[in-house]
Amino acid sequence: MGYALSDAGDVDRDGFEDYIAGAYLNDDKFENGGIALVISGGNGFPLHTFWGREINEQFGIAVSGAGDVNGDGFADLIVGARLSSASGQFAGRAYVHSGQSGDELYRFTGERAGDFFGAAVADAGDVNNDGFSDMIVGAPQHDVTALKDNAGRAYVFSGKDGELLRIHDGEAQGNQFGWSVAGAGDINADGYDDVIVGAKLYDGWGLEIGRAYVYSGRDGSLFWVFEGENDGERLGWSVDGAGDINQDGYDDLLIGGPNNDRNGDNAGRVYVYSGKTAELLYALDGEMPNAWFGFSVAGKGDLNGDGAPDIVVGAPRNNPSELILGQAYAFSGRTGELLAIVDDGPTPDEFGFAVANLGTTGSFNDSTNIGNFFVGAPFNNDGGEHAGRVYRFGCFFLQTDVEESDIDDDNPVPNTFRLQQNYPNPFNPETTIKFTLPKKGEVELAVYNSIGRRVRALASEELSAGEYITTWNGRDDAGAQVASGIYFYRLQYLGVTLTRKMALLK
Repeated sequence: MGYALSDAGDVDRDGFEDYIAGAYLNDDKFENGGIALVISGGNGFPLHTFWGREINEQFGIAVSGAGDVNGDGFADLIVGARLSSASGQFAGRAYVHSGQSGDELYRFTGERAGDFFGAAVADAGDVNNDGFSDMIVGAPQHDVTALKDNAGRAYVFSGKDGELLRIHDGEAQGNQFGWSVAGAGDINADGYDDVIVGAKLYDGWGLEIGRAYVYSGRDGSLFWVFEGENDGERLGWSVDGAGDINQDGYDDLLIGGPNNDRNGDNAGRVYVYSGKTAELLYALDGEMPNAWFGFSVAGKGDLNGDGAPDIVVGAPRNNPSELILGQAYAFSGRTGELLAIVDDGPTPDEFGFAVANLGTTGSFNDSTNIGNFFVGAPFNNDGGEHAGRVYRFGCFFLQTDVEESDIDDDNPVPNTFRLQQNYPNPFNPETTIKFTLPKKGEVELAVYNSIGRRVRALASEELSAGEYITTWNGRDDAGAQVASGIYFYRLQYLGVTLTRKMALLK
């Protein structure tokens, strides 16, 4: 579980966004047949369970909300099964299920053996403006011609009747166009939703630099092409619509290049592009070599309540200490500011392999809303070897007046839970740490060394809403000076953990 994740829409119409998670090697019905679970965003209970239909089908390798494809008022789902052999070995399939009943609505099948059709699936939005949500499916190993094997193909299907609306093809042999697909939103404000497709192995001027392509939903024409910066970047490994990041009335784009080398070999990078002009609005970089930052991306949801969509990024190989493998990041879409870094502690399970951004799904209590995002760790062993796990995190922000008992008169009330970068950094002999709380709650702030051992507790108490400043003097709980090196400070509050890195120099 947790290999694939997506916002599912409000499947049960309870006012909370739900999510869908895939476990493509599940053996419940068939060996490696796979499974997909639709989980309530309101109470965490399963709403639907879908299983693969054949042995080794890998149903659940890709999952997505499909929008309301049949016009019944319920959000529907699409699940990929890239190794289905129903029409040839590993031709692949994609299945569309009703959110209301769970019944199968459509079944799409790859054209020929080895296509891996269904390796990527997504809600395309309403590309033909008929009032029904449509779908896009990637087949990254489709042979476009005899000389363009594994060039890849992407298919756009009508939600209304399941008819094939459009085909987009990869440019050259081995491009694996269709490795990632997503609805791009309406990037040119023509009333038709557009689509984005990644080709992670596009060569171009360098080897496997990767490309991403944006196509018009209205007529299929090519709007924009984006290329990677370095050999082996694999730009287009992940793509998503960002929503209207810069509030110009046009939807924008997210593209991941997990092997970008700008901040170290394979540190990774995520690019945020204007849908209107293709201008780079800003880029987000991985923190360290081999982090694979940008392996997964998710946009559209507003996590901090500022009215603009925000961004979630997975870095499943980020290794800030010997006990952590994988982290995920939430960023403000409006400014690119870091909102949260999360991990699941001393568990080498590639946390961040998949992410989903549900945005604001409902109230935490009468005064605080939650912007929810989900992170997959497919190699977590808590439920059995590589059974996987999905984690839910919340960014808290104020919606209405805070109760008077939550307010410290000498400490103004912020509207988000935030842990800021320490200053100075690197530091010697001491550094300042600031954090903000949107409501009263128990807080634990501590410093850890690079192997995950706690060296100093800075706070462990109930605090009122407000901004707080503390310092660390480079000493442990016993008062001894610690060695120079990399340390982490971790803030826990109302079930959410934020972590940042700092360096002590001597």
